Amino acid sequence: MPEIASLSVACRIAEIRDVPSLVFLCARWQRDQVPNTQGGFLQLKYDSNTFLNLVADSSVIVAEANGTVAGYYLVNSRSDDPAVSLHRNKVEELKREERIPPEAKIALGSQALLDSPLQGKGIRKMLLIRLVEHLKGRYDYLFGTILRENTRAFRAHTGDGWQIIDVDERMHYVLWPMPKG
Repeated sequence: MPEIASLSVACRIAEIRDVPSLVFLCARWQRDQVPNTQGGFLQLKYDSNTFLNLVADSSVIVAEANGTVAGYYLVNSRSDDPAVSLHRNKVEELKREERIPPEAKIALGSQALLDSPLQGKGIRKMLLIRLVEHLKGRYDYLFGTILRENTRAFRAHTGDGWQIIDVDERMHYVLWPMPKG
């Protein structure tokens, strides 16, 4: 990764050509791959087929630094991944409890990742804003989960304005209200 001082970062909609980089980043940031979980980690691992589907669904925004994909923000509402099913079940529970409006359209499986040199520069928030602008009208809320042990992700998401909608012994459940109109 180039030096921060020389970085030129663009946030854009992911393209098919980005899939190998997305798979590589996702694999490298899995909990069992990071030397220290204090720097953050991912709980869901996606393969090239999942990323191809997400890119085709126009559900991924990438951060490109000097021509290299160095981060992304995505939603995964259509995958048959078991973790997404858990998200779907939790959202249905929250709707039954009327903590989320029953008629609301929810984008599941929100996931954000930035390579270390880009962290702490406001780029994750730029990706989120670009994703929200891009998905406006498709969903009423973005929904995500954060493992309680992933304190960096928790601080980042709540600092960006994600609302904690529920907590259990393993997870923080977070919601991002989409702008109307």
